[in-house]
Amino acid sequence: MILLVHILSWVLIALFLWEEQWRGRVTILVLVAISLLLPLLGSGDSVYVLQAFGLAIRVGIGCVFLIKHKLAVVS
Repeated sequence: MILLVHILSWVLIALFLWEEQWRGRVTILVLVAISLLLPLLGSGDSVYVLQAFGLAIRVGIGCVFLIKHKLAVVS
C-alpha cells in the first residue's frame, strides 16, 4: 500500500512539474529535495518519523496538484 502511495505521489509531482512555470518548478523541487533530505537529519528511530514526514510532504504536493485541477474527491 505504501509503495502505491509513493508511486502515485511521484506521478502527481511529475505532472505538477510538467504544467508549472519555472518559479513553480523551483518551489516544488525545493520542497521535494527537503522531503528527501529529512531522513538524513535523524538518527535511530527518528529516521522513520522523518521518512514518514517526507512522504507526507510529497503526498501534500500531489494533493495541491489535484486541488489545483479541481478533480473529483474520492471518498
